[in-house]
Amino acid sequence: MAVPLSSASAPAPVSFGERWPPKNSARISRGKFSLTAISLDDYLPMRSTEVKNRTSTGDITSLRVITAVKTPYLPDGRFDLEAYDSLINMQIEGGAEGVIVGGTTGEGHLMSWDEHIMLIGHTVNCFGTKIKVVGNTGSNSTREAIHATEQGFADIPPAVIEAVSSFSNMAGVKECVGHERVKCYTDKGITIWSGNDDECHDSRWKYGATGVISVASNLIPGLMRKLMYEGENTALNDKLLPLMKWLFCQPNPIALNTALAQLGVARPVFRLPYVPLPLEKRVEFVRIVESIGRENFVGQKEARVLDDDDFVLISRY
Repeated sequence: MAVPLSSASAPAPVSFGERWPPKNSARISRGKFSLTAISLDDYLPMRSTEVKNRTSTGDITSLRVITAVKTPYLPDGRFDLEAYDSLINMQIEGGAEGVIVGGTTGEGHLMSWDEHIMLIGHTVNCFGTKIKVVGNTGSNSTREAIHATEQGFADIPPAVIEAVSSFSNMAGVKECVGHERVKCYTDKGITIWSGNDDECHDSRWKYGATGVISVASNLIPGLMRKLMYEGENTALNDKLLPLMKWLFCQPNPIALNTALAQLGVARPVFRLPYVPLPLEKRVEFVRIVESIGRENFVGQKEARVLDDDDFVLISRY
């Protein structure tokens, strides 16, 4: 559930053929990749107190495919809202029913609060009538992270989830521990989405999960919808497993960002500390696309192997 805000106007898009970075940004080189240092002082969202398009917990519990959507960037490090809107439209056209904005995959932890809230509001205002929008409004805190490390960290225990599930505001749980934990909850009537693309087929059809909160659906929304809606399909699942494994060969969303750049649907711009996958993994992705079929992926351009120099890394944002 999100409170939408009016979106800030997007800066003029920069084509892949233009020189990066823009003249008003400072560029330095470290290693193989280019770095851009920029200031976002002028990038603040417009504000509105209007609340609309609220999503109830009941609306959410019926969703089968929820995409943890990627946030694309312009070469100066700001949000590329044109590319972002295109990605959301691809999700709608591909059959995804919901998007999570500013989560781990969307790099919410690399955003300022102004950026974070603006993007949620922009998504609700522009797409809230066509797709369910779940805005991630959690926060990272160094102090809390240190405390959690010192005290020990676990997955929230089932007893807590079971107790909280009695509250009407709880829609369900994204579960990444595995099938047995999924079944533990679904046997008690708790709505569960698999948080693991490579386990979601079995979680859905064998262990009672409602659906998946997916990274892979950024790339193949139609096939992920088919996997969640059209019954048990081991052949399709096996066909998609190499892609799902590839997407998590390094911490998410490194591979996803690399893939979307290779497909030509997002500029090859990374906010540090994330950097592109190494060349051999980019080559592997092109082969995976060929094996699954380019027509099943978002975008219209052929998948290509980008060189190291094709990527821009943003050091300040």
